[in-house]
Amino acid sequence: SGSSRTSISSNRRPNKFSALLTDFQIMLQISCLDGRSCGIRRQRCRVARDVLRLAENLLSLPDGDHKLIAESQIQPLDETAEISSEIEQLTLLLSSRPRGWSHWMGEVEKNPLHLGWAPEAIRGDKDVALTAINADPESYRFVSSSIKRDGDVQDLYRASREVRDWMRRICYSPRCLREAPQHIRHDRRVVLKAVRMCGLSLSMAGPQLKQDREVVLSAVRQNGRVLGMLPKNMKCDHDIVLAAVQQDPSSIWCDVWKDTSIMSNRRIVRCAAAGDGRVLAYASRDLQDDKEVVLRCLSLWGPGLEFASKQLQGDEDTVLAAVRSDGCALRHASKELLAKPDFCKRAVDEWIATAWQRRMAQTTCWATADETSHFLHDWDYFDTLTAADYVTCDRRIADGCEVTVARRQREALRHRASAELRRKRTPGTVRKQPRANRLVWCA
Repeated sequence: SGSSRTSISSNRRPNKFSALLTDFQIMLQISCLDGRSCGIRRQRCRVARDVLRLAENLLSLPDGDHKLIAESQIQPLDETAEISSEIEQLTLLLSSRPRGWSHWMGEVEKNPLHLGWAPEAIRGDKDVALTAINADPESYRFVSSSIKRDGDVQDLYRASREVRDWMRRICYSPRCLREAPQHIRHDRRVVLKAVRMCGLSLSMAGPQLKQDREVVLSAVRQNGRVLGMLPKNMKCDHDIVLAAVQQDPSSIWCDVWKDTSIMSNRRIVRCAAAGDGRVLAYASRDLQDDKEVVLRCLSLWGPGLEFASKQLQGDEDTVLAAVRSDGCALRHASKELLAKPDFCKRAVDEWIATAWQRRMAQTTCWATADETSHFLHDWDYFDTLTAADYVTCDRRIADGCEVTVARRQREALRHRASAELRRKRTPGTVRKQPRANRLVWCA
């Protein structure tokens, strides 16, 4: 399509009080090559989209995908970009493309099936249709009927018929890529669709596609553990590692924790700490001195206080966060804190107060839904003590706690025995239903 340039200049009114003028009093002078011109107040056109619409109405410009380019810039302005007072001159590019063509071209390149949401004028554009079909032949059904019979569109669609069949099979089973011929495994469109549905399909792709950054990013966003099968140069890419850790924090242990540059990235370590606090032991010195990162790690792994900086080992909030997770972490606190009796008693109180949460976190990992409430009663001896009882160590209180623990252990043993009987119940035997239920079932 042909394009012409229209210059837009902004001039201030010659006035000795021009310093007092606001941005709303600055006029934008718009002039066309044929001599037509008009003026627009900046108050009416603070966004690039408004400038385009006013220019089209005042100068009777044809409808199209027009763009504005500011001085000393190469890329056109976005429609939502603000026209600042520092801009002295604008250039208007006139295009015969339909309105929104550049936006939908970018959307189709990212996801060809988005062509179905485009307006009729965009779906009838030949360049947009060819781009969508080349990326995904399934987007042919969204092409406008006015260009479906076009020779180039038909040739591209017939050439990608085999690719289209394999993409349909991948929609039902992404693992069927292992049965595909060699040239299909090297087809970027097929592999990209497969890894978006199952990241482990990357192992069946060609060696060149395993080095493709977009394909690898799509795979780790679906399954972060794919990071372990990537080449060494891909494991050093911070964006790929971040995408994998965001999907699965445990993927940091796929030989990535050995890279010092990766473990010095704050965003990667913060995302990995959400699933495993042990990453603090391999983080950089700067991150071991970062209080936010250290607190997130200590909330899951209290002994990680050993790897925190000396300054944070003397911080009360950091030490208490470690004690809530594991009482043995108190040994790694600084000597100054351990010399304070008030702080030591406060740490013991915190440890005892969070005993219920610790026991619940341990129990819910292996207990079933119907037995969790019973197993939670199987407490330890120290779980029944209060902070004052723990400090005074009164024998009478200790004897009472032992009786309570023994009673709860008997209850837990009785519940476990009944649960074992339920598991051993032979299959096929049905418990006798109430009479009302049997009548409903017979009816």
